[in-house]
Amino acid sequence: MRVSRLLVKTHLGLERIAASRILEALKSKCTVKPFPHGSAGIILVEAVGDPDGLAVLIEGEVPEAERVLPVHAEAGADLEDICRAVVEAVK
Repeated sequence: MRVSRLLVKTHLGLERIAASRILEALKSKCTVKPFPHGSAGIILVEAVGDPDGLAVLIEGEVPEAERVLPVHAEAGADLEDICRAVVEAVK
């Protein structure tokens, strides 16, 4: 299985609580980073499994999670990198 990344949006001030509940929901088989690069209201999650399935699990188990977005591709701020990532994500 591959490592999946998810972006979780929470209410401001609930990042650490939501991160703790995500760890509980995924049975500590993940890496959770609240406030990535100082971004309030955001949590980055890395876990092994299907990103869409993990997103549904977190949405159902963590009431503090306003929105859970699976990351299907990553790219730099360059148009060619973005195009390559889009092509790879839709395969």
